[in-house]
Amino acid sequence: MSSLDGRLFPINPTTTEQNYSLASITGSMSSGKTVFGAIYNNCFIFGEGNDELPLMAYIDFGSGVHNYLQSLRSWLSKDEQHKIELLKFTNSIGNAFNILEPQFGLHDLEELERSFATAFITRIINGNSDTPVHAKLSDVVAG
Repeated sequence: MSSLDGRLFPINPTTTEQNYSLASITGSMSSGKTVFGAIYNNCFIFGEGNDELPLMAYIDFGSGVHNYLQSLRSWLSKDEQHKIELLKFTNSIGNAFNILEPQFGLHDLEELERSFATAFITRIINGNSDTPVHAKLSDVVAG
């Protein structure tokens, strides 16, 4: 597999050396995150030795994921199309907000906001596990 700028990196989605994988793709609007995510996910879905559709979650703040999931669904037989679902969250006042967005007028998250965002992302990565995440996770959130 290669990155959008052509750098190659190995990927083995059917390895027995790990039970799961998490990839976080960040970038500015229209930078190709959804396209890269689709290519990356297809390595797992259509990887050598993979007979079943793997359990995956895909979080995207744009509309591109809808088109990607529709194309995946079209490749499946009618009796398997239920395996792909799109859950759309409504980002409206009183319902949700972007925890990584600094307050109006600020360029960075405040310390308490950064701590909350780090704890939230850690929970997404680890679930209920006691396994520590990488020590530099807060630097990624702060970046």
